[in-house]
Amino acid sequence: MRGTRGRDGWILLGLWLAGLLLDVLWLQRHTQPPAWDQGEHLSRALGVWQVLGEAAPLDPLWWQRLWAETPTYRGPLTYLVTAPVFSLLGPGYASAILSNSLFQALLLGSLYGLGRLAHGRAAGLWAAFLCADLGIANTPRPDHAAYISHWLTVLKADKKAIFTATSKASQAVDYLDALQPADEAHDNDEWEEAA
Repeated sequence: MRGTRGRDGWILLGLWLAGLLLDVLWLQRHTQPPAWDQGEHLSRALGVWQVLGEAAPLDPLWWQRLWAETPTYRGPLTYLVTAPVFSLLGPGYASAILSNSLFQALLLGSLYGLGRLAHGRAAGLWAAFLCADLGIANTPRPDHAAYISHWLTVLKADKKAIFTATSKASQAVDYLDALQPADEAHDNDEWEEAA
């Protein structure tokens, strides 16, 4: 048991590092300005970084300025994580994207843990691989916990439900994989051997 968890940790680390490497390669070739959504996040991260640079935690107006930089439902965590990366690497689009790699690691680890909890090691690895392979965003939604809770209840109540769900999930993955651009297609045999 301990050996497989250690091995799984190395697999997840390799998957995360591969994603990080692809991000760096993409950033070297990317010459366009960020899209609207990324531009807004970059602006907010820069604002938080500037407010943190003038830190005055005893001043209530400073706290108001800090929270005013994150007026949306997302909250300040993403921007607070990005600020130290800006301090280390300098502010910019590349630093903001690299700081997101921390959230990518959290996402991959969480998906692995949920998959392992729901149906074992292979399900956890597949969940992490599919997230990385399909580029699924880690945008939180309020109904995610309820959705996962529902499926855990169904799977615990009906032992055969996993076979139906697996078949439907396989069909969904085939459909989503077919939608990917041809230049991103890869041989899935590598992924099957890893699980």
